[in-house]
Amino acid sequence: MKNKLDGYEISDFYLCAFLLTKGYKILSTKQDGRRTVFVLEDRSGLENEIKAFFNHEAKVEAISFKNSIQDLRTLLYSLEK
Repeated sequence: MKNKLDGYEISDFYLCAFLLTKGYKILSTKQDGRRTVFVLEDRSGLENEIKAFFNHEAKVEAISFKNSIQDLRTLLYSLEK
């Protein structure tokens, strides 16, 4: 994870899905070898959300998280073409 001026880079698929569920937007994607890096908007509270996710303290609605996972998979498959 790198904090950039144009956004926050994340390569962890489920963290990205979690942040999408929390309302963060994907600004762009880029390839780093075989790995996709998601560039999300960097706004106040982002680092706290990431800490909560990794400390198993974060809560989101299960159906919303599932939908975010599906949206990310669709995005990844469209990038492969």
